[in-house]
Amino acid sequence: MAEACALYKAVQLAIECCFLDVIFESDNSLIVDLVKEGNCKTRDSTAPFVLET
Repeated sequence: MAEACALYKAVQLAIECCFLDVIFESDNSLIVDLVKEGNCKTRDSTAPFVLET
């Protein structure tokens, strides 16, 4: 959950700064898959943080 929150805040900051190209690294495969797919196919509690952006 903490990693999803950190990613969410990083994405928000990138949007506020108008960054077009960003690279995020994570060893959490669930979060990586959620970001890549861009949809919610899981009941995991991290999904709302990642998918809101």
